[in-house]
Amino acid sequence: MALGAAGAFLVVQPTDLGIQKRRPPVVRPVVTTPPVVTIVEAPAKKAVVPARPPLPKPPAQPSLVAITITSSPSGAAVFEGNKKLGSTPLTFEREQSAEAKLSLMVKKQDYSSRRINAPLDQDYSRRITLEPDFKAVPFDP
Repeated sequence: MALGAAGAFLVVQPTDLGIQKRRPPVVRPVVTTPPVVTIVEAPAKKAVVPARPPLPKPPAQPSLVAITITSSPSGAAVFEGNKKLGSTPLTFEREQSAEAKLSLMVKKQDYSSRRINAPLDQDYSRRITLEPDFKAVPFDP
C-alpha cells in the first residue's frame, strides 16, 4: 500500500488482495494434420461383350450300311416293294438299324423269284442262284 502526499488514497494491488491478474488467453495456432488420402484407381472397365449362344449341334449323321446283292445269272432286277432298285450285281446303302430288316425281291425273266430279308445292323452281302422257271422238255428227234 502506498500513501500519496496530496491526500490519502489507498492503492491496492490485486496481488495484495490475493487476486491474481488474469492474463489474456494465449492463442496458439491450431496445427491440424491433413487426413491421409490414398488414391485408388478403379479397375479399368472391360468392354462387356454379350456371350454368344452356343451354336446348335448339327444333327448326327446316320450310320449307313452297305447292301450288296449278286446273282447267278447276273442282270436280275432287285425290288424293294414295288420300287426297282437296280440290277445285279447291285450295291446300295441304307441307314443302320439294330431291329429293322429290308425285304427285297430278286426277279429275272424265265427264272424263279427269290425273297431276301437283309438285316440293317451291319453291312450285308448275298449271292443268289436263280433256278430256271421252265421244265426241261425232252427232245426226241
